[in-house]
Amino acid sequence: MGSRYYLRLAILFPASCAVFGVLAGLSPAQVVAPSPTGSAVREQATPRTEIPFEPRSFERYAGYYQLSSVEFLHAFVDLDGHYFYQLTGQKAIQVYPERETTFFTKNETEQLRFETDSQGEVTSALLQQNNGGERAGAKVDKSIAISAESARSRTLSDRPPSPGTEESLRRYIYSLENGYPNYEDMSPKLAIAVDIQLRQIMRTIAGLGDFKSLTYKGGDSDGTDVYLATFADGQLEWHIAPLNGGMVVRRYFLPVP
Repeated sequence: MGSRYYLRLAILFPASCAVFGVLAGLSPAQVVAPSPTGSAVREQATPRTEIPFEPRSFERYAGYYQLSSVEFLHAFVDLDGHYFYQLTGQKAIQVYPERETTFFTKNETEQLRFETDSQGEVTSALLQQNNGGERAGAKVDKSIAISAESARSRTLSDRPPSPGTEESLRRYIYSLENGYPNYEDMSPKLAIAVDIQLRQIMRTIAGLGDFKSLTYKGGDSDGTDVYLATFADGQLEWHIAPLNGGMVVRRYFLPVP
């Protein structure tokens, strides 16, 4: 998908990491720093203490934060006064106030921090993940998230799928659900890429619940077949290139707003 899926990260890393991510299953928009420092991981695991916090104070943080051209973080408070964030295509995760601008999850050892400008206006959100990586996004209007999904949908052609791509993709998703990728169906280069990004791929799949269905959507301009995978708690847009001698040489997924 090229440069269309670029994520502004708080941690810089070699461009080769993004290449591996595209091959393995993650778009460049989803690749995070693969080798966090030990101190960063330990800091993420530090016990947190919830502080009193008024739901109306969260209203300034509520809204959409753009992580990439296709992925957004939605922060909101429910009717019972509980705080949540939700990444595109994934289930909502409850967070708890630790400081005025910082919230934490109780099960995922993640922190969500909001940043403001000199006038006190909320400008961005920073999600610190349990592997020590960080993802940042500027606050945007909800219409931008809707427009991003509409624009992506219009790029697909109505050409038929390449032989074997649907069956191959189903086998791969099932193998991830079973806890071990089917490396035997991959080219050597793809197998290495999957192994490098496996922790993040497995975490994404586990967060979506049981796999339900796979629907062909059309052909993308990069030559891949596009499928919509529906899970119990979300969806992913999968791209898979034509098979080469029955082997998968390129495959990746994108979040669905």
